[in-house]
Amino acid sequence: MEAKVATPGFNSVVILRPSLLEGVRAESRVAERLALAVSKIIRPILPPRLRPVPSQSVARAMIAAAKNQCPGITIIESDQIAHLA
Repeated sequence: MEAKVATPGFNSVVILRPSLLEGVRAESRVAERLALAVSKIIRPILPPRLRPVPSQSVARAMIAAAKNQCPGITIIESDQIAHLA
């Protein structure tokens, strides 16, 4: 999907790659809830790129990246999202 988004025709493309998302969802995802519970326990030993990210932080990072509009393709990994939010 990222390759299709990054096709020519856009001056600026920003791809965010959040890890597990924290937040309220309309649908029930049992495996995701379990993963979030486990990640809270092991958070101190998880690498930053694997830590859950609040959905609000992802939204703020999207807005910040859209305002910045760097030419070309920018990929923002999960551990960088908090810095933009």
